[in-house]
Amino acid sequence: MEWGGREAACTPSWQTSRGISAYETPLRTKEGIIDWKAIDWVLHPENKGVAANLPWFLPKMLSEKGLYEHLCVSDGETLVTVKSTPMK
Repeated sequence: MEWGGREAACTPSWQTSRGISAYETPLRTKEGIIDWKAIDWVLHPENKGVAANLPWFLPKMLSEKGLYEHLCVSDGETLVTVKSTPMK
């Protein structure tokens, strides 16, 4: 599938020594633009370029080894609650 003249499916452009695929960015998709960003940019409290719930659960995902269910409730554009529950 093409979007803006580029392939929208995430096709690896190369693989790292650990076998992890990397992608050329930025990449425009129907949902928005995919791009690599620094964690500080992603978690900045005034950042309107990411989903409002991301700063609430991403730090836990990156720092803890356990599995969690993250439940986020929004009312329109307002994030109302975020609950992270360990999975068994």
